[in-house]
Amino acid sequence: MNILDYLKERWILLVFLSSAFLFALAVYKLDHNFSIRDSNAGYILMGWSILFIVFVAADFCTVNSRAGKFRMFCRLNGSTDESEVFFYPTDREKAKLVRELAVEYEKYRSEIETKSAEEMEYITKWLHDAKVPIAAAKLILETQEDKIPGHIYKNTLF
Repeated sequence: MNILDYLKERWILLVFLSSAFLFALAVYKLDHNFSIRDSNAGYILMGWSILFIVFVAADFCTVNSRAGKFRMFCRLNGSTDESEVFFYPTDREKAKLVRELAVEYEKYRSEIETKSAEEMEYITKWLHDAKVPIAAAKLILETQEDKIPGHIYKNTLF
């Protein structure tokens, strides 16, 4: 992250701090006796309180908007490569990570499905290969039924 990205990320905080300092400077400059009276302190406190409330409201709206955009991006499962719709650099980075994870997940899922199909094919082939000798042995036993003593034949049938 470079300095421009940082400034884009924290611009609300910077505006708030600048406004607070400018307000304090204005009160200081307007007080010709260079002494802070109780009333001036009250003005400073009131001004900072109002600025703080405005800051919290603006920051809340901004964070809520950012979260909403990011939720919508994630609902699309990161399947679109539209990370440039995000104004904040950290949001773009998170969107890129979500996109990479979605692509990796789809690749992994595809591999699992392929392996599962291969295993199913192997098991089916193995079962077929195992059934043939069993069926052949059963046919041989059935055709040779009269040559095998009865007590042995009854123990070998399934």
